[in-house]
Amino acid sequence: MVEVNEWWQMLAIFFFAANPGVAAAGMAHAQGAMEVERYRWQIAAAGFATSALLVVIAVAIADPLVQLLNVHQGTFRIAAGSVMLVVAGQTIVRGHPGLREPGASWKAGIYPLGLPLIGGPAMLAAALNWSAEPDVSPWLTLAMALPALVLATLAGAFAPGGYGGQLAAIARLIAVLLAVGAVAIIVSGVQAV
Repeated sequence: MVEVNEWWQMLAIFFFAANPGVAAAGMAHAQGAMEVERYRWQIAAAGFATSALLVVIAVAIADPLVQLLNVHQGTFRIAAGSVMLVVAGQTIVRGHPGLREPGASWKAGIYPLGLPLIGGPAMLAAALNWSAEPDVSPWLTLAMALPALVLATLAGAFAPGGYGGQLAAIARLIAVLLAVGAVAIIVSGVQAV
């Protein structure tokens, strides 16, 4: 059974992995190339649907993936933590991912908001990591991931234009916390192996 303090850890890691700062900074950066005012709610809906679908798929395939690869759970934690650590490092250095120009419509919710800003490698690695844990229900994993997805979606869809630098600074701070959580997951994996 999952302890309450582990719930808080899961919730925090999902928040850090979704990184509302990255979503906001990336969309603020992209706003120069697109008209977002007319499409804010559509962008939010498409971004949430895209990232939520990716997380649901990750949760659904976690156990079969571990069995298919025949890897120890500790090894899986090391891999997931490593992915999160690399994403955190990239965010600390760049502030937001470099994006090609998004379309000027609701489709900006799919790219770049849904993927890669919210439902990117760190979020999917976190979902895979906890879904593959034998004592964590897939429903619990989804329940912990959804609030982070909602918050990051709203931050990205309603990011104020012209504040890209400030939002990138917030993204970097959240990425530092993701790096700390990622290292904790890696250490947990090493101890389990």
